[in-house]
Amino acid sequence: MIRDRCERARVPFFFKQWGGVRKRLTGRVLDGRTWDEMPIAPPTQSSRVLPVISG
Repeated sequence: MIRDRCERARVPFFFKQWGGVRKRLTGRVLDGRTWDEMPIAPPTQSSRVLPVISG
């Protein structure tokens, strides 16, 4: 299962929901819990401080 591979590789796993026509009834629980792990976002370009070059 993909979740098991993520755990072994220490990669965050997010389980959105079961598919099919009864999504509300089947919900988001996988193996007795919800999986809401998210990767840490890298810094964005705008968060970097650029040097000022005077000429």
